[in-house]
Amino acid sequence: MIRTNGLFWLSTRPEWVGELSQAGPAIQHQAVVLWWAGVERAQWPRDPEWLQNMQLRWDDEFGDRRQELVFIGRDMDAAWIRSSLDAALVEESAFAPALWSHARDPFPAWRMESEAESA
Repeated sequence: MIRTNGLFWLSTRPEWVGELSQAGPAIQHQAVVLWWAGVERAQWPRDPEWLQNMQLRWDDEFGDRRQELVFIGRDMDAAWIRSSLDAALVEESAFAPALWSHARDPFPAWRMESEAESA
């Protein structure tokens, strides 16, 4: 694997956008922002182009939450990568945030940047 980058959604943190970034042996993961689905619509940007782009990615049940990862490398086994990631997914019909909030979660605590700066 040469490079990995993208967004992910954890079942234990349904409000957070997670970001994965890997280049060579260095890998980082962190919270970026909140998914728009968890933000009051009154707080959304009012730009018509932004709203139109949001509609293209919007799911009636999950909003803008999604997994969006890109893997770049040589001689990668794409089927193995895909099946490994698929095995980590919660079945859509079984997902309810309250049921997964206490599941095993190996990531450190995430908080807003403004909270981290004041700590």
